[in-house]
Amino acid sequence: MKYEELYKDFISIFPEDSDFFEEKSRENDAEESDGMHIMFGLVVLPYIKKIIQESPEKSVKAFSFFEDMEKSGDSKIAEVLEFSILEYLLSNEKESIDLYAKYFGPETTEAAKSIGKWFSQK
Repeated sequence: MKYEELYKDFISIFPEDSDFFEEKSRENDAEESDGMHIMFGLVVLPYIKKIIQESPEKSVKAFSFFEDMEKSGDSKIAEVLEFSILEYLLSNEKESIDLYAKYFGPETTEAAKSIGKWFSQK
């Protein structure tokens, strides 16, 4: 898993939804050259919010990818997940957190707990 290829790697898991990714990129004027935080925050996050309601199977695949990001050992990769995805998910209502948290793997859960502690100190 390479930082520069995170977005491509993620969307390659869902080739059937390539139109969604292209549309969100256009709507948000987001390009990979803008960086992974931008692509995950403006394109992947809306996708997660969509599939969590529509497809448990896709949700499992997406959160498995997130778990791999957290386990990668690369702090830049983990930060994309933590600050572009988890921070948003954890800042919402408890019901929303529960909806997403059931898909977290062990490493993602630990990262979420750490972020949650940060939120509780604010």
